[in-house]
Amino acid sequence: MSADRRGGVRLDVYLTKTRLIMPRSSAKRACDNGIVSINGNVAKPAALVEIGDTIEIRFTDQDLALVVEQLPGKSVRKSDAARHYRLTADRRYS
Repeated sequence: MSADRRGGVRLDVYLTKTRLIMPRSSAKRACDNGIVSINGNVAKPAALVEIGDTIEIRFTDQDLALVVEQLPGKSVRKSDAARHYRLTADRRYS
């Protein structure tokens, strides 16, 4: 499942293919629990991610913020996953 007719990718798919949250069931659960937002709005798993969007993820011990640089295709190599976004914040809590 990659870019659809409108040019976006499902949020849960984006998070999984870019290896931010794996597996996809965990990415879906994270979205359902409200810890993932797109452009400041809490997002559901089926929300479309587009180039230029800001994604924020609030883990228990870490907050991440990133800007979408590329949309993943059918498959993404592990070594290429981080090329799809630019990290803008990485705050860790102890």
